[in-house]
Amino acid sequence: MIKLNTVYLAGKDELIFHKKEDGTIYTNYEDGSIEGKMEGNTLKAVFHNPKVNVSGIMELTFHETGFVGKWKKGIEQGPLNGKWNGEILQESPIKISIPTEIKELLKSKVVNPSYGIDVIYQAFDAYFNEQYDLSVERPEELDYQLYKFDLVNDFSFVKELNVRSIGIDFPIKLSKGKDRPVLMICAMDPLRTDNEQKLPEDKLTDWVPFSVIKNPSKENKYSEKENLQFFYSLLKDFDLYLTDIYKIFYREGNKISNKTKAYTDLAIHREILESEINVVNPAAILTLGNGARDAICQLYKIYPPTWNNEIFKTNLENGCSLVMVPHISGAANGSKAPILNNPKYASVTEVNNGKYANIILSEIIQ
Repeated sequence: MIKLNTVYLAGKDELIFHKKEDGTIYTNYEDGSIEGKMEGNTLKAVFHNPKVNVSGIMELTFHETGFVGKWKKGIEQGPLNGKWNGEILQESPIKISIPTEIKELLKSKVVNPSYGIDVIYQAFDAYFNEQYDLSVERPEELDYQLYKFDLVNDFSFVKELNVRSIGIDFPIKLSKGKDRPVLMICAMDPLRTDNEQKLPEDKLTDWVPFSVIKNPSKENKYSEKENLQFFYSLLKDFDLYLTDIYKIFYREGNKISNKTKAYTDLAIHREILESEINVVNPAAILTLGNGARDAICQLYKIYPPTWNNEIFKTNLENGCSLVMVPHISGAANGSKAPILNNPKYASVTEVNNGKYANIILSEIIQ
């Protein structure tokens, strides 16, 4: 299976294959260009080398670690006697980061502790480095605590409420390589388990969406491992920016924030999300589950789709693709099953959430 946006080394040439909207696969490299269509795992294409003014036809059959190619000069049909094989360069290590503009957005619109935002992301970096056994010196001062009194702007009203189980999942970006397209993934909110006793001094808990800074190979819990498999499958073709539509979660009495109309109707949610989109400039946006679907449909005045055996796609006002699918959790298996069992996707590899991710990829990049 071809791996788009991935570096292949063929002789001295480095090739990165991309896909056009009409399904055409192409690459431009130092000595020329290749363009054609996939038939199964084989790219049937025309090449052109302007340095020696030669054009011809070639077939590249892709496997897990590269491709086996054959070619001939001239575009008339005939035996392809030339050979040209390629291998995937060693994959780039995964990195986590957050754009400076997003940190400034969070400080001005969501939460602004006296020590700033940087120490929070430094703590995430340290955790990530430990997960991947990276020899990076850990900063000395990483102890911090968030409080509801650190909330700012349109979230300041929470300071006056008798709330509990307050949580923030900070947006995070996973990268693999250089200059790759970004897929923005939206969850609904940083759901927290109930805590009947108010946290001491109104503390907030913080983390990242879906625990994506964990190392899948070190995760023993099946559900967590399945979730991580989903995101790491998406990483094959896209860098990922993960965020919550509602930045704050809390419980007030027997009510939760994402079911409180006065909270979900706040204009700040769309304002922040649109600012994130402008900064991240994603190739597409993916929502997971009923909550994220309903929230983004409410924000953008879109009629919520019902789940069936197809991936739902539309465009936002700014032209960005919006893809909505059932959640990746086991609780949503009934909603995912029609998609996973759709004969249209019978050739998609992997199983469970790995297959689910590859199906979504096939729709986004078609």
